[in-house]
Amino acid sequence: MADRKLNLEAIKARMAELGLSASNVAKQLGVSRAIVSEWINGKKTPRPRILFELGMLLDLKISEVLLPESSAEPIVAYRKRSNSKPDLSEAVEMGKALEHLVDYLPFNKLQSPPGLLNPNNSHDYIESAADEIRKTLDGDELVIDVDALVKSCRELKIVLVPVLWGEKDRKYNALSVFLPKSRTNWVFLNLDVKPMDFKFWILHEMIHAMVRGAFPSNSEEEQFCDALAGAVLVPADYAERLLDQTLLAIDTDEVFKPLLNASRLLIVSPITLAHRVDAIAKSKGRNPPFGNTVFAVCENFNKEFGLVSEAYFESIPPSAEDLIRVSEAKFGTYAYKALGSYLKVTGASEGAVAAMLGLSAVDAKAVYHALVG
Repeated sequence: MADRKLNLEAIKARMAELGLSASNVAKQLGVSRAIVSEWINGKKTPRPRILFELGMLLDLKISEVLLPESSAEPIVAYRKRSNSKPDLSEAVEMGKALEHLVDYLPFNKLQSPPGLLNPNNSHDYIESAADEIRKTLDGDELVIDVDALVKSCRELKIVLVPVLWGEKDRKYNALSVFLPKSRTNWVFLNLDVKPMDFKFWILHEMIHAMVRGAFPSNSEEEQFCDALAGAVLVPADYAERLLDQTLLAIDTDEVFKPLLNASRLLIVSPITLAHRVDAIAKSKGRNPPFGNTVFAVCENFNKEFGLVSEAYFESIPPSAEDLIRVSEAKFGTYAYKALGSYLKVTGASEGAVAAMLGLSAVDAKAVYHALVG
């Protein structure tokens, strides 16, 4: 409930009425006095479970403990290109336009998808959650493939929207838009990117959908999603073996060789692997071997690989028809069918396509005609 604020006036009034101090509340809820002080000072909001218990303690409904939602404005997050400065207002406008498609999605609008219980950033919780998520990704294979992640996203009602935003022209590698009113998650995946971070982006946004609003701050939620995505893609026992191999090579010129070989095998970025190895090292009381040194090797390493789009299309750039066909067949998206229905029912123009998908006028025109004929 990171987008909701505590009704401090009501909470303080009820505490005074019941003769409860911050220390009393902390003791009753099993939390520290410091965290209760942060609640009362408006610095943090309790997690949903604690929020419910706070309401019970004060004999207040959740609707009384929390202030009304101040805005139904889309919440956006993104994976940007190096040194770029994306215009978030543009992404927010895309989200507002996407609201028109919600009624055309084949979802049960009255049920929310399942989420993680009481998520937190402890090492033990992240490892346990990673093990459970891997079990849902169809098997015990070391390498998780895109198809398994796409299947999980569909189960979580995440609308994946593959787009071709160009390798250099667009500022986003991936863009996430959450619509609070309908509680729908839209994830734009730019296929004109290198493959090493692609699965991480999908998984990261998938985890966001499972913990939305469970953390008192956006930064804590981001930290959790990053750590858990890495733990799912790189199991603990594999990361530990990689740590041992790295420590053996630490005094040689090939210190990054085990890391880069693992990256090629798992199709996971050396940066994600390095962060994972460092986390395992810290959990075992050992010195993390990588830190920021890994960034220097990534630029040349990525030159070994083509773009994700090249694996899905016979010709580059593909036609709008091919983009839609692959998006539905390989990524299970409902977005283009919903958009086509919306255009036909409302008679909306090519401009609506451009607004919703962040496309140029030329590309929007091609998609429009592919959808309405």
